[in-house]
Amino acid sequence: MDLPWIALNSRLFERGPSLVPAISALTRATAAEHLCRQLVGIALVFVLLSLTTGCDDGMIRVTGTITMDGEPLEAATVTFMRADGKGRPAAGLTDEIGVFELTSFRVNDGLPAGEYRVTITKIVDGKDFRTSSSSIEVKHRDAYKRAKSFSPQYPELKKVLPAIYGNPGATPFSCTIPPTDELAFEIDSSGAG
Repeated sequence: MDLPWIALNSRLFERGPSLVPAISALTRATAAEHLCRQLVGIALVFVLLSLTTGCDDGMIRVTGTITMDGEPLEAATVTFMRADGKGRPAAGLTDEIGVFELTSFRVNDGLPAGEYRVTITKIVDGKDFRTSSSSIEVKHRDAYKRAKSFSPQYPELKKVLPAIYGNPGATPFSCTIPPTDELAFEIDSSGAG
């Protein structure tokens, strides 16, 4: 009884050795391609591991509190901008007890060491700011949408705090990161700073 694969193999060798190198080259090419895929996969694993393990990216987590006339200020946006004007600013949104945590690239990742000017703004639109979501990303997104524009699309938006606190050139607040003390900013509703 002849098996089909035996018949095929015997026919290849009957034609002579000229087909064997072609098959061998095809096998080598397939093996090389397979090896390349494995190496790319291994390299990808190393890249992902280096991104998720504790490499120092120079970021310092920063939290603080904001009060106005001695009371916690909820739903205010605090922004830290480098005093030299370089680099990316970091921002945070205060919770119901006036506490914020800064975000630069990823949620609550902080910011690099340095000297910063600090602005604080709060914008309302006549609606309750609280969202049904407890997600910080949703709260940041909502705050950004409100602060993004005072265009005709949003005529009901208004600033709650005195303008001096939202002006980077005039704000009375500055700090050094990493801080030597707990960060606490007190706003005077009269704007006396």
